[in-house]
Amino acid sequence: MARAQGGLVVTRAGKGEDDNSSPELPHRFLTCSRWNRRLDHPSRVAASEEEVEEERARIRRRLREEQDAEYQATLVNDQERDYRRQQKALRAARKKEEEEKAAALVAKAAADKEAALESRRCHKFAVLSPEPDPGSNITRVRIRLPNGEHRERRFHSSATVQTIYDFVDSIVCFDVLAYNLVSNFPLIVYTPSTHNCTLKDIALHPHASLFVQVDDDDDAPTAADDDDNDDS
Repeated sequence: MARAQGGLVVTRAGKGEDDNSSPELPHRFLTCSRWNRRLDHPSRVAASEEEVEEERARIRRRLREEQDAEYQATLVNDQERDYRRQQKALRAARKKEEEEKAAALVAKAAADKEAALESRRCHKFAVLSPEPDPGSNITRVRIRLPNGEHRERRFHSSATVQTIYDFVDSIVCFDVLAYNLVSNFPLIVYTPSTHNCTLKDIALHPHASLFVQVDDDDDAPTAADDDDNDDS
C-alpha cells in the first residue's frame, strides 16, 4: 500500500504481495522523486532555456559566417571575372589600335610613294626632248616593264643612258621607285656608274632590248633621280 509522507509517496508491500521484493525499493522511489523535483525546479528550466537560446544563437552565427564566406567567394569570383573581361577588352583595344596604326602607316607609305612617282613622272616628262625621227644616228630601244608590258622609243646615239631612265620614269603605268635597266645578251646591269655614258659608247646603238630589274627595297631613292642629262 502507499501513503504520503511529507509530500513523498512511499510504497510498501501489502499483504499477498511478493515477500521477496527488494527492501531498497522504497528508497529508489524516493530518490527518483527527488530527482524529478530537481529537474522541474524553475532554475533548472531557466538554464535549459538559456542553453537552447545559446544553441540557436550559435546556429544563427554559424549561418551568418557561412553566408558571409559565400558572399566573399562570390564577390572574388565576380571581381576576377570583371578583371579578365577588362583585360580582354584592353587587349582587343590595343590590337585594334595597332592594326589601325599599321594600316595608317601602309596608307601613308602608299600615298607618299604615289606622290613621289607622280612628281618624278612630271619632272622627267618635262626634261625629255621630243622623240627623234628614224635615221642612221638614231638608236631604237625596247623596254620590258615589270607588269609585262613593252615600251619602245627612239633616242639619239649620242644620248646618255640616263635619258633612257628618264623615259622609263615618265611612263604613266610605271610605279617602281628603285630599279635598274638590264640587257639580256650580254647580261649587263646599267648601274649609276654608266648613266653618263652615251648609247653608242656603251654598245646600245643601233638598237637595244632592256628590261626593268626592281630593287629589293623599292622605297629607296632611284638611280634615275641622279642629275638629269638633257641630251636626247
